[in-house]
Amino acid sequence: MVIEEFLVGEEVSFIALTDGVSVLALEPTQDHKTVNDNDQGPNTGGMGAYCDGRILDAFRQELVMAQVIRPAIAQMRAEGTPSTGFLYAGLMMTAQGPKVVEFNAAWRPGNAGINASHGVGL
Repeated sequence: MVIEEFLVGEEVSFIALTDGVSVLALEPTQDHKTVNDNDQGPNTGGMGAYCDGRILDAFRQELVMAQVIRPAIAQMRAEGTPSTGFLYAGLMMTAQGPKVVEFNAAWRPGNAGINASHGVGL
């Protein structure tokens, strides 16, 4: 059985670096998904990414940290499988708050490169 919920909001890629205890959030990023400017044309599934300080304000970044990232890191540690490296949360920012679409864990996820070019040292 698959249960789905239609989510209305803005899609955000939120990446954090962790040693399994401490967590450092990188700047939020977004994927380019349509072929043409102004969100026109077919969805391509990603044509690059960009990092812009306007994607999430400080309040919404802390909301993601408090409701998604820190609890996920704490739960993995509690289960004896602490996460080290990058934790990627694909989110939909809805009127009810952040909703997790997907998690990925890696030493260096693809969207982290956009943070490096934006001046965030990795």
